Amino acid sequence: MITAGTAQGGQTLLTLADLSRLFIRVKVDEADVAKLRPGQSVAITADALLGQKFTGKVLRVAPQGKVESNVTVFEVVVEVGKEGLGHLRPMLTANVVIHVDDVKDALLLPRRAIQQRGAKYVVTVEGKGEQPVEVGLADDRQVQIKSGIEAGARVVVPAATRTKSPQGQKAGGAGGPPGGLGGMGGMGGGGARP
Repeated sequence: MITAGTAQGGQTLLTLADLSRLFIRVKVDEADVAKLRPGQSVAITADALLGQKFTGKVLRVAPQGKVESNVTVFEVVVEVGKEGLGHLRPMLTANVVIHVDDVKDALLLPRRAIQQRGAKYVVTVEGKGEQPVEVGLADDRQVQIKSGIEAGARVVVPAATRTKSPQGQKAGGAGGPPGGLGGMGGMGGGGARP
């Protein structure tokens, strides 16, 4: 005999799950959420399934954030594609990369080399001084430079944040796509990977 509706809420006898559709809830930092929209493709991996990669798509981006550990995060719901349904299970830790955009042969600079002057961005080019630049995709390490300097220009990293030799750092290109936002086990994402 089971008594329901007690002060403790009763006892759970059985949990049913419909595995015909699976969803991953990812918490994305407020700095990255503006880049997301429903329909974007997602690459999914799981710690328990080494070497296997699955696809998915962004289903919903929460309209309102929540503060967790003094950081504002937004919940993003990712629907797992059909090939992942037979492998992924509820409560597995999932890692997601949300594809934001593609840029081929992007010119990249370390984030610390770019300075903001009002509404404009500038970089210090060796022998030429500060040059205004137009920036594109960015993550926590690198920024895409759309215009303002050419590949091979020697960019000086400001002394306060310089971590290497006092020589300038060359602006370089990248041949691949700019990845996307990362999330791990529902935790906050990285940034667009130029």
